[in-house]
Amino acid sequence: MLEVEKKVFINYYNHTYKYSHFFDCIEGELNMTFHKSYMNSNSENPMIIKGAQVQRYYVTDTPSQGKIEYVDATRYMEDYPRSKKILHHKERRIALQGITGANDSIRIVSTLMEENLFCANSCNYIISKPENTKISLDILLGIFNSKLTNWIFRKTSTNSNVNCYEINNLILPDCKFHFILPPVSLQAFHFFESQTSM
Repeated sequence: MLEVEKKVFINYYNHTYKYSHFFDCIEGELNMTFHKSYMNSNSENPMIIKGAQVQRYYVTDTPSQGKIEYVDATRYMEDYPRSKKILHHKERRIALQGITGANDSIRIVSTLMEENLFCANSCNYIISKPENTKISLDILLGIFNSKLTNWIFRKTSTNSNVNCYEINNLILPDCKFHFILPPVSLQAFHFFESQTSM
């Protein structure tokens, strides 16, 4: 690591707040093996978002691998009423690929995901903690998809997995810089809107 890179790296981790102060990163609620019986091709059911469908700032309906599937949400929720993840599909959240190439220049591939969609375990998702009143998902998406965050992640990750504990340990900018965060949120929102309208 070059000297200038060391300074950036050290300064990054000198900030106080980790993602885990405000957000939780969680593995997708639907296991593609254990929950296979709940999956079908009926588009009247909620869609299952898989890792291959998650792109930067949008979800594709023509994934590079696999097929689009849907979930019998009523039956799934009846069978797993005590699951901690059972109501997360009712929240707006950030979806991210669970596996990316270890040598890829972009390791973090994420987008906003609206309510009433389910995540397969090939992707992870981020939800806001109830006590978080400072940083929106729009702001986080802009920070999360930034060159700096990807660079930091490439320097600290040793394999192709994008693990939730690694995401939770990423650092947020100083929350006192209110003049920085709103433009980040606005840019992320506009980029997300431009991708989803294509």
